[in-house]
Amino acid sequence: MATIIEKRIHRHLQTLPMNKNKYLPMYLRQKSRLFIILLMIGVCSCQDNILYHSYQPTSTVGWLKDDTLSFEFQLIKQPTICELDMGIRHGETYPYQDIWICLNHNLEDSTIYKTDTIHIHLTNQTGDWAGKGIGNIKQYTTHLRTLQLTNKSGNDMKINHIMQDSLLQGINDIGICLRSIP
Repeated sequence: MATIIEKRIHRHLQTLPMNKNKYLPMYLRQKSRLFIILLMIGVCSCQDNILYHSYQPTSTVGWLKDDTLSFEFQLIKQPTICELDMGIRHGETYPYQDIWICLNHNLEDSTIYKTDTIHIHLTNQTGDWAGKGIGNIKQYTTHLRTLQLTNKSGNDMKINHIMQDSLLQGINDIGICLRSIP
């Protein structure tokens, strides 16, 4: 079967105009250039409003209650309204349907740290994982808050879990995404 398809492709390629200096048909080179240009434009245009996006891994043994994940981004130079999202990558072996997280930050004022307690449901109403993913790793992203960043805002966020277990197994990574709102 594969040889029949290969023969048809070879016959089709022979009918296309060839550039004398290159082995690749001119038609395919032009299409690939257009594809690469469109791909670059698409990637660049989708990321314009991302101010910060990073994931921090937890230990392979598990996430200890005392293990703090730190996120630090560049300071904002002009006032910006932003959305703050959190992503959680977890395995299907994670034993709970939710997670309680403590977010310590100085986003509103660099001299004052605030603590937010966040409760995130990782399953839907039927008990299925709410995150998306292939295999046994799921990624769930949730919107935390909309905030105004100014030149007085800090750039530091620290995250740890506040579950009853001191060693939380099944959580692979925690991520933060900070997007400006146009």
